[in-house]
Amino acid sequence: MKSVFKTPKGKHKIMRSYAHILTLWPGPCKKLTVPTSYGDTFVMSNGAADGDAVILLHGSTTNAAMWLADAAVLGKTHRVYAVDIIGEPGKSAESRPDMGGTHYAQWLVQVMDGLGIEKAAFGGNSLGGWMALALATYAPERVSALMLLAPAGLAPVHTSFLIKAVWHALHGKKGADRLSLLVLGNLKLPRGAVTFGKLLQQHYIPRQPQKMPIYSDEQLSRLNMPVLFFGGAQDPLINIPRSAKNLAKQVPHADIRILPGMAHTLINLGADMAAFLAEQKEKST
Repeated sequence: MKSVFKTPKGKHKIMRSYAHILTLWPGPCKKLTVPTSYGDTFVMSNGAADGDAVILLHGSTTNAAMWLADAAVLGKTHRVYAVDIIGEPGKSAESRPDMGGTHYAQWLVQVMDGLGIEKAAFGGNSLGGWMALALATYAPERVSALMLLAPAGLAPVHTSFLIKAVWHALHGKKGADRLSLLVLGNLKLPRGAVTFGKLLQQHYIPRQPQKMPIYSDEQLSRLNMPVLFFGGAQDPLINIPRSAKNLAKQVPHADIRILPGMAHTLINLGADMAAFLAEQKEKST
C-alpha cells in the first residue's frame, strides 16, 4: 500500500504534532481503535455517556482535530465520535479504496458496528460530507440525522478552482499558502491550526477533489432522515448554489443555510448542529 505521506520523516512530524493536539480534546475523552476490513480506524470519543451518538467526519487533508471546538459543544448533550477517515493524515489506516463503489459506506458500517452503534447522527465536512452521504444513501436506516458542511458529492467541483490548484502547485510554498487563503476566505484560524496546516501541506499527499463521484438523483432521494446543509456563499471549491439546488430538489425537507461571506472552510458550527438535533428530537417525541 502506497503511503499518503511524502516521507516517513514527514509522517513522524505530522503524527507528533497531532498527538499534542489530541491532548487538548475536551475531557473526559477516550481514544478508540476500531478494526475494519479496510484497516484500523482511530476515533476520539467524548461527551454525555447516555447521550445519542453523533459521528463527525472531517474534511480532506486534515483529521479529527478540526472538530475540537464542536466536540466540546455537541458533547454537552450527545456522545461524540470524531473519526479519522482512512487514507487521510490521521491515525487511521492509510488505505484509499476506490471512491466509485460502496467501499466507504461499508467502512462506516463496520466502524459503527465496532463501536456498538446501531444508529447515529452524522456531521460531515467537505470530504467528510461526501462520506456521510455515502453511508446515508447506502444504509439510511443507520443515520438518524445528516449534517453537511460544504459537502462534496452534490455538484461538481468548480473548474476554476482546479485550474488555480494546478497553477499554485507549481509555485511551491508560496503557491500552497495562496491556495489555503482561497479555501479559508476571511476566516482566521488559531495559530496552532495554521502551523499544523503548513505541516500537512509540506508532508502529505492529498486526494484529488475531482475524483469524488457525484450522487445521483435516485441516491439522494433515499435521504429520508432530517438533513441540515451549510454552505459558504463565497466557496471557491464547491459549487454551493448548485449543491443546494440539487439537494432541495430531491430532499425538499432539507434545512439549507447559505452563510454570507464564508468560503469553503466552515468551523465552530457546533451550537447550530446541537440546536438542529435538539429540534429534531423534540419533533420525534
